[in-house]
Amino acid sequence: MTKNAPADQISSAIFRVAAGHNYIEPEIAQELALLSVRTSGRSPLSHPFKDLTRRDLEILRLLGEGYSLLRIAETIGLSYKTVANNCSHIKNKLGLARTADLIRIAIEHQISTQTGAD
Repeated sequence: MTKNAPADQISSAIFRVAAGHNYIEPEIAQELALLSVRTSGRSPLSHPFKDLTRRDLEILRLLGEGYSLLRIAETIGLSYKTVANNCSHIKNKLGLARTADLIRIAIEHQISTQTGAD
């Protein structure tokens, strides 16, 4: 759920989660459905992160650990602009639209710098 979600949507999410159900923001659910459609032609054995570089995976891992883009830049010794550009390239490679999607993917897949890169 994004911080800009309407109050009624936040309330609904809280009640669903309290009742033991999952909640996915409608926009994220739509992106997941579209991602599923876009990737449905891939071989089941293809790795979703195979096109990511070690740097991409490092940035993705740090996002999943809760780092801001500025903190990532400071941590790995790059400019903020370079990290932001890398995030855009990662989103394009994975067919995602938002940084929140990258964070979700990093957390769900427990991204490490070793995942998928050769």
